[in-house]
Amino acid sequence: MIKVTGHTEVPLPDWDAKVSSVPEGSIFQTTGWAAYLAETGNRPYFVVARDETGNVKGVLLGYREKVGEEEQDEGRPTFFRFVELRVKRIFPVLRVLNGPLILDKRRAGEICCAIWKEVDRICSADRIFQLRGRRPIHGPAPCVGSVESPTGKEVISSPWGTYLIDLTLTESEMWKRLKRSARKAIRRAQEQGVTVKMIRGGAGLGDYIELLRKTRESLGLAFPPCFPNQKMWNCLGDKGRLQVFVAEVGNAICYGLGVLSFNGILFEIGVARKLDVEAGGFAGDLVKWKIMCWGAEMGNRVYDLTGVAPDPKNRKEEGIRRFKSKFGGAYVEFPLYTKTYSPCKAVLLRQLKKIRLDG
Repeated sequence: MIKVTGHTEVPLPDWDAKVSSVPEGSIFQTTGWAAYLAETGNRPYFVVARDETGNVKGVLLGYREKVGEEEQDEGRPTFFRFVELRVKRIFPVLRVLNGPLILDKRRAGEICCAIWKEVDRICSADRIFQLRGRRPIHGPAPCVGSVESPTGKEVISSPWGTYLIDLTLTESEMWKRLKRSARKAIRRAQEQGVTVKMIRGGAGLGDYIELLRKTRESLGLAFPPCFPNQKMWNCLGDKGRLQVFVAEVGNAICYGLGVLSFNGILFEIGVARKLDVEAGGFAGDLVKWKIMCWGAEMGNRVYDLTGVAPDPKNRKEEGIRRFKSKFGGAYVEFPLYTKTYSPCKAVLLRQLKKIRLDG
């Protein structure tokens, strides 16, 4: 029988080794990511599944989201920020990214079910309103059946997609896979004098973070705590698990992109760009290409472009998908799941959202 325990402190000295022992193990299940979560006020939970002899057969990192002023959109009126903060406190969320990880695929169903049972216990004890997450997609195959996601009639799944670029190819093979528009844009950027470099922290990191913040503000978007910042750099950058690439024209940054890396998987995060300059208009294509080349050189397996809408609803979503499709990656769809533990609160939340939209 599989036995599962959950902790708010790291239960295994070799946790990251367990995560990297399966190809789908990613940065979002590591102790480094957990340290960053804790540093930013989130509460991590480490769940371990063991067999009858005590051997570890599955692991999962989840976290209860922090509720605080830092998470609110500074561009919204104070009244709305106040209301949203109270709503988040009433409806706490536990998130799981790219888990659980099953170390013994022969007992996948049994291990997954035991892990989700423990997660249900944690959510009940911590009065969690909803569990939200996504299963791992970077291994050769998903777990058996639907057990890779929570079980129960309260679970709702919605599709999401991404492009996965194969970094095991040679540079010339990756170049051939690029769409013609991408190759043309890369050449144009080089002709414009755009150069790309990797930031090693310090002032360069601060310049990138400031440009990222301005980019979000200009688009009317909040600055999520899961975007590259100094705290994330302190927890992951020194370990080589966070890189930041920037494009410059002259000595001025015109584009930047963060990359999370672990176990041969790269995730891009935090697009920053100047929207009011003509020079460097194709810098994003060049930065992506340089990341691909660097990732392959460093022995990584896959570059995850981290999200596109399966069925774009507007021009913005269409543009994002069109841009990311240029780089020769394989399109993959996967479910985003939500499990609600309080139907009454769910009804209340729907009414509050309706009032907000009507108002």
